[in-house]
Amino acid sequence: MTSINQLNPSVIKHLTLQQAVQIYNSEWWQKYHFGSIHNQALAMKVFDYSVNMGSAPAIKLLQKAYQNNINATAVTVSGELDNNTIVS
Repeated sequence: MTSINQLNPSVIKHLTLQQAVQIYNSEWWQKYHFGSIHNQALAMKVFDYSVNMGSAPAIKLLQKAYQNNINATAVTVSGELDNNTIVS
């Protein structure tokens, strides 16, 4: 498998679909535990944001949304996916 550290435009251009899926799975989905988020539609959104803007900003958006929309006071805006964020 190609490591994320080995990616450059030339390598990306020649990735197979399977290689790309493996990279997204290991470098984002598994690494940041997005599968732990109870609402999988929401997990997919945070995953998508994470790929495009980085994991900490994406998780912070989720945490701020929880605080603002469902008044989840137990959720701290840290940029880390913790138990309070996963179950909210």
